[in-house]
Order: sequence, then C-alpha cells, then structure tokens
Amino acid sequence: MNYDRKGSGHGKPRRSLDICEDPILDQALKPLWQYINRKTTVEVFVNEPCRVIVDERGGGKRFYDDRLLTVGYFKKLMSALSNNAGLQFSADHPSLSTTLPFKHRFQGVVGPSLPQEISVAIRCKHPFQALYEDFGLAGRPLEYLLELVRQERTIVIAGSTNTGKTTLLNLLLREANKERRIITMEDTEELDTDHFKDRVTLLAARDENNSAPGKLSYRQLYDHCMRASPELIVFGEISTQNAFAALGLLNTGHRGMIMTIHADTPEQVIRRKFTQNVAWSGRERMDDIPEYLRDMVDLVVQIKRRSDGMRVVTDMWEPANDEWILKNGVAA
Repeated sequence: MNYDRKGSGHGKPRRSLDICEDPILDQALKPLWQYINRKTTVEVFVNEPCRVIVDERGGGKRFYDDRLLTVGYFKKLMSALSNNAGLQFSADHPSLSTTLPFKHRFQGVVGPSLPQEISVAIRCKHPFQALYEDFGLAGRPLEYLLELVRQERTIVIAGSTNTGKTTLLNLLLREANKERRIITMEDTEELDTDHFKDRVTLLAARDENNSAPGKLSYRQLYDHCMRASPELIVFGEISTQNAFAALGLLNTGHRGMIMTIHADTPEQVIRRKFTQNVAWSGRERMDDIPEYLRDMVDLVVQIKRRSDGMRVVTDMWEPANDEWILKNGVAA
C-alpha cells in the first residue's frame, strides 16, 4: 500500500486555544487536527502506529505516514479527552468513546486487545447541506416519504456504518411541523433540531460503566421523556443501550418517532435487529418483538453505500402489509 509521505511536517505551529478552550486538550489534538479539520473529511482512521487514513467526501480514501502519531501519542490524547469529558481511560479501561470539539465523534482502543496496539475512528461533522437527490430520492418514493414525516408516522432508517443515516434523518426533520414539541434521545449529539421552537435534547451515557458524572442511562431518560410531554420523539441510533427504551416509547402510543439502526435489509430491522439488541443488553426482555414492530413501524427506509462511494436509498418497505414503495432502487 502506498502512503503519502508526511514526515513530521505539520506546518506553522498554531497558538494555544485554536481548537478548544482547554489548553491541554488543545495541544494534544494539534498533531491530528490537520486531518480532521479538512472540510471534505468524512472519517479519519488510525489502524496502526504512524499511519493515517482520511476518507474524503468525493475523493475516497487517502493514506499518510505521520511519525508523530504513535501509540504513546494516542494514549496521551485519550487521557486528555477522558479528563476533559469526565470519563475513565486507563490500562484497565483502554477504550474511549467521546466527542471532540465541533461535534466530531471519537472512538478509540489501545492495548493488548489489538495486535497493532491501536484502533481509532473519528466521524467528522463538518457542515454539509445534503439534498434528497444525493440519496437518489425523487418522484413518488420521495413524495410518499415526506408525506409520512408530515403525518408524524413511525419511520426507521436502516443502513450499515457511514451510509448517511443521520444525514438523511436530519434532512427529514426539516419537513416536520416546527411548532411541535420535539424530544431527541442520543448518546452523541448529532441531531439537528435548532429550527424547532420547543425542543429538548437528552444525552444518555454511551457506556453506563464509563459515563460522565451526572449523565443518565437511556432507562432514566425514558422515564423523563414520558413525563416531559413529547409530541415528536427522535432517537439517534438504536443500540443495545436504547433498543428497549425505543420499544417502550412505541408501546405508549407515541407515533411521531424517527430512528436509525444498523441493518443490511428492511426485513432484518423487523425480524432480527431490535430483538438482537435487546437480547445483547442482558438487562431487559420482551416477547414477540418482530410481531410488535410490524404493527408499530410504518416504514423502513434502507440506505446502502455503492462501490463508487455514493449513498443511496435502495428500499422503502411497509412492514404491516408487506408492501414495497421502492425495492432495489426501483419504484414499485
């Protein structure tokens, strides 16, 4: 594999506080920031010491050597990040999930669990105004989808990692009634609800065993949400931590719900993924989840990433009556 040689050159040093208000974190981030701060950067990966992969919008992946980005560097960075966020990071807690300045999402692990000693993935949140046509949406399927959002129906957006699920969700939120009271529940702040006059953002502990002081679990936020009179409820991404809470909210009769989930097909969303997430949580139990979801979910929207990097909506499926609005990219 060919890498673009960067050596130790990082350009002219910037003064402290350029990145954030914490001077220790500011200095710790600087060697990595040149890759994150490009407006076209979608994700940054470090799979081994001193090598960086930058996935750019419209440009694909570029590979760089950088001798400053050692395992020792990332240990210091993750220590600074954890201290800043009030999280744990140590030899006994070698993983860290947190948010960088400007809402970039950081996920990292170091130590003996990895033969290469390091794995870091940073999802960048640079301003980007997506259009429905960017997802291949037009005509009747688009009109149908937008009408369901306006009717406050329950919609699940499915796709694998980095397919644009949250981007599409944020785009659809622009179609909702701005006068409604919206409550969002997520563990990393990614949802855009600033255009709603009455909005509440609930941030849950991503890992209940390694959470910032004062952060509540999804179960605790569920109790608050039920008493906070929501009219629209939006989940970030359904996971083992929040699948049961999402099912519980559906069970209360709240219909104006939109959420995202990792799944490769619309059928998988209903038949397997919620059940799997609830089972893997090891804390809750609910019978007949697929049957329940068929009654409660009005539409599953499937996004896939093509070989050329484009992200497109390939399927739209109504579980209750097993009707396809869009299948394999073709309107039914």
